[in-house]
Amino acid sequence: MARIVSVLMLALMLAVVSGWPGFSGVHAADPSALIVNCHDPERGIVQKTRRDRCQGRVVSAEEAARIEADRRDYVRRAVTDRTAPVAPGKRLRGIGTGFFVSRDGMILTNQHVIGNCDVVSVSPATGETAAADVVASNPGSDLALLRVDLKPDAVARFTSSRRLSGPVALVGYPDQGIPPIRPLLTDGQAAGIERLSSTLSVLRIRADVRRGNSGGPLLDQHGNVVGVVFASINTPGVYRRTGEIVRNVGFAIPSDLAMTFLRTHNVAYDTGRAAAATASADGAEMLSRARPFVARIGCWR
Repeated sequence: MARIVSVLMLALMLAVVSGWPGFSGVHAADPSALIVNCHDPERGIVQKTRRDRCQGRVVSAEEAARIEADRRDYVRRAVTDRTAPVAPGKRLRGIGTGFFVSRDGMILTNQHVIGNCDVVSVSPATGETAAADVVASNPGSDLALLRVDLKPDAVARFTSSRRLSGPVALVGYPDQGIPPIRPLLTDGQAAGIERLSSTLSVLRIRADVRRGNSGGPLLDQHGNVVGVVFASINTPGVYRRTGEIVRNVGFAIPSDLAMTFLRTHNVAYDTGRAAAATASADGAEMLSRARPFVARIGCWR
């Protein structure tokens, strides 16, 4: 699910990318309040720790039990999914991200996410899994269009990335040893345009882009799609070439190119003109908006 793209060559490694701290007030004289259930949304686990050491969100005992039950259910389903009915006789070989662009089940992702797959599966955050048909793909722009017999609760809204600046966010299924239970949000910063070839320029972003983020949406401050995440910097490769250690640099295909790809294949997508006039969303709100249209893409061989 990964490939190396030389830029600078920049030596990009294709990446086949959270919650927000919250604390509630406690009376200092209550010793029982010193140890809390701390939810780490990035790993989807709850641990008991001192309140002042909690780097995630303090949750009640009831919510902690629910989160742990979700985790156990996910592990059970992950084991079962290795031979899921969507791909009889096949095994899950890689995971990426995609997102719904129409109400009739059209999904945008990267070509390299689905390029070597015998079967492609789509799993929205609601829990269903279905096999997808590859409608179109373009290796030159690393975009692919899928169709699946699932009706999303929401679809992505696009806006132009030509004047992109400031904070951005990635929503997807980054590799953390095992795929996360739900899509995760990673915040970042737009860092300009990088030219890969005479015909392709990409968005450079400062963010922790990981394998599993490929094909996921890059969102502006209003939750509009401004790009499709497809690569991260190859830190060892850059170091070998330049002697410099460069981390947390990722790349996305501009939304203008993605919209052209969709129009070419007669997909009527939504735009975010109305949303652009609203106040910026915080991370939790943005993830809540994106979760209904983001899906995990499975590659089976």
